[in-house]
Amino acid sequence: MFEAVKAIHAALRTESTWAFVLFIAVVSAVIGGSVAWLVDRAYKNSLPPPTPAFRLRHEGLFVFPDFPQPLLYRYGTPPSVFLAPIGLAFHIEVINNRPTKTKVTQYFADIQTSEGKWFRVLNLSMSSPHEVYFLNGRDIRRGFRCTFEPPTFFDSIAVSKVLDAGEPLRGWMFFEWPRELREARNVSIQKVKLTIKNAHDETAQETFDLTSKSAGEQGASMLGGGGFGRGADAEEVDLSSVPIRPVRN
Repeated sequence: MFEAVKAIHAALRTESTWAFVLFIAVVSAVIGGSVAWLVDRAYKNSLPPPTPAFRLRHEGLFVFPDFPQPLLYRYGTPPSVFLAPIGLAFHIEVINNRPTKTKVTQYFADIQTSEGKWFRVLNLSMSSPHEVYFLNGRDIRRGFRCTFEPPTFFDSIAVSKVLDAGEPLRGWMFFEWPRELREARNVSIQKVKLTIKNAHDETAQETFDLTSKSAGEQGASMLGGGGFGRGADAEEVDLSSVPIRPVRN
C-alpha cells in the first residue's frame, strides 16, 4: 500500500498531505459518480414508458400527392378570396388517456416520402368552418361543394372542448403541402405522423403507415371509414375566377 502512496506522491511531484488527500477525493468522486450514473440509467431504462396523454386513431385518410390537388379549401373575404389545394384530409379520433380532464391545445402533422425524408405539412384551420370544393375531372369549371362524413371538423370542436377522462374527440383535419413538396409536383407519401399536445404540455404521437392504397381519383388514397362526397343539392360551380393560392406561400 505504501508503494502506491509513494507512486502517487511521485506523480503529483509533492510530498504534501493535502495534495494527496485532494487527489484521492477527486478520483473517488469521479469513480463513485460514474457508478451512480450507470446505476441510475439502468434503473430508468427498466421503468415502463410514460403513458401518452392521448390515444390516437384515424377513421379516414385521403392523400392527394400531386400539386395542385383537386380538393380545395376556400379562404379570404371578398374581393380577396382564394382556393388552397388540400394535400391531406384526415379524420381522427383523439381519446383523453389521462385520469383527469384535459384540453387539446395544438396539433401538427409530418409526412414521410418514398425517399425517406420527413416534411412538416401545414394545417388549414377549421376553427371557423370553411367551404371545401372538389373538381370533377380536375376541371376548375366543374367544382362542387363537398360534404364530409361524419360532418365534424376537429378544430371547431377542439377550440372550446374540455375532455373528461376517456372521452373522445373526433373530426376532420386538413393540411396543405409546404413549398418543397409543391415544387416537387407529384409526391409519393409513405407515412403520416400526427402529434397532439394538451394544456399540460404533454404530447401523444402516432405514425400511420400508408400501406393500403386504393385506386381512387387521380392517385388519391383512402384508409378507414370516413369519406367525402357531393351533397344532394350541390350543383357544379365554375371556380375559374377564384385564384388558386396556398395559404402559406
